[in-house]
Amino acid sequence: KALAREGAGFDIVSGGELRKAKLAGADPKKIAFASVGKTDEEIVDAIRTGILLFNVESVPELENIDRIARRLKKTVQVALRINPDIEAPTQDKISTGSLKNKFGIDLKTARDIFLGRARYRALRINGVHIHIGSQITSAEPFVLAIEKALAFIDELESDGLSIEYFDIGGGLGIVYKDEVPQTAREYAQKVLP
Repeated sequence: KALAREGAGFDIVSGGELRKAKLAGADPKKIAFASVGKTDEEIVDAIRTGILLFNVESVPELENIDRIARRLKKTVQVALRINPDIEAPTQDKISTGSLKNKFGIDLKTARDIFLGRARYRALRINGVHIHIGSQITSAEPFVLAIEKALAFIDELESDGLSIEYFDIGGGLGIVYKDEVPQTAREYAQKVLP
């Protein structure tokens, strides 16, 4: 509630988190719905709530959101979660930014989606999202992923496409035992440039 009161946005990964965000007074236009495996019911609820956008993980998910949005006669904003193929020094089970992982859309497929986005009649595909993993304790993998994503965005814009949103994801490491993660300030100093 304190964050909502101060105007913060929310990144959600489930229908339960959407309900909690609404109960906390979150502005729906500041909610991004990420995650794999969104159910039809969750997608319908998020569209009816009027969230800002969906971060989409795959072509089948993109097609499903388009189908549901057309049925509801709504236009929905979408960011594609691209896989920048970056190795992050973290546990294998929570590393999600390299092509050996199942998460995100490879750059060639993402480019094809952007170039053919007119076929998704109920979607405004106008964002790029990255999330390279969790419990990452240094800024360098984030910087590499952001640089790669920005080069991809520049390529799309040189083709005349407009990208309105760039979500740099999360995954900052914390202390569980003896980790020495970067501070938020150190992270910001590296990624802001």
